[in-house]
Amino acid sequence: WNLHMIGRDVEALEYLDRAAELAPQWPPVWVDRSQTLIALGRLDDAVSDAKRAVEITPAGDTDPLPGLALGLALLYSGEWLEGFRWYESRIRYRFKEWAAYPYPIWRGEYVNTLFVQAEQGLGDEILCLRWLPEVARRVGKVKYFAHREARRLIENQDLPDNVEISAIPAPVPEADAWVPGFSIPVALGSVEPLWAGPYLTAPNPIGLGHPKRFK
Repeated sequence: WNLHMIGRDVEALEYLDRAAELAPQWPPVWVDRSQTLIALGRLDDAVSDAKRAVEITPAGDTDPLPGLALGLALLYSGEWLEGFRWYESRIRYRFKEWAAYPYPIWRGEYVNTLFVQAEQGLGDEILCLRWLPEVARRVGKVKYFAHREARRLIENQDLPDNVEISAIPAPVPEADAWVPGFSIPVALGSVEPLWAGPYLTAPNPIGLGHPKRFK
């Protein structure tokens, strides 16, 4: 694994192959092989190894890494919806504090007020903006918490009137349910519909020409 982390993936795979021979029923071997195979561009093999890690994980084992590895391998392979479903394992792996939120995670049903939280990096947040209009269509009001650096950009978008933008960090709002950005496709049951047409307009602070639009 250390060899993988410094980019020596071919060597890493050689050691992991040997580890798999010695301990074929140990899930971390297949998790690490899957991540190394992604780096080598062997995506089908990466998915296969991650599935094996999930399959041999004992019942009742709460380790989120096999599921997370499968989610990542599927996403890299373009299996978006199934990948996002397995990527829910990231919550138990990295965001355990979310369990303290005083409301249930949203699964696509109508609620009066929904708290939507940006997560991870700015690029991740911009990606997840594609689904925000559909989220807003399904609920009464959206309280969207954006990264502070992205707030101005997001407020510049043609968002539905029932979307209220706040910047992270802020006190947890009153709401009936909540959803983090990468859980939205799971809640919608689809990676579609996306924002129709170009979905991002950059502010033009110096007033020259037209705002740049990104597809």
